Amino acid sequence: MAIVVSNLYGDIENPSMKLIGEQEKIIMRNPDRIPVILEAIQKSWEANPDLRLMQLLLNAIDFQNPCSELYHLEDAVLMSHLRGDVK
Repeated sequence: MAIVVSNLYGDIENPSMKLIGEQEKIIMRNPDRIPVILEAIQKSWEANPDLRLMQLLLNAIDFQNPCSELYHLEDAVLMSHLRGDVK
């Protein structure tokens, strides 16, 4: 069941969100989207192995002026942040 979400652009059907509490109307993002997104990232990254992950992502969304810190972030530094090694 898709959820209809109101945003600045009007009501949209958002299949990446789901209702988790009928009475409270609690909406959370559907975790089923995660493996699909990761698979798409993996395919794109394997086709462009010289890119850092942040370069791949920023290129994919076609930022006109990407933040230099993010664009040049080394994968090892990103992994440290994701693991919680960096505070």
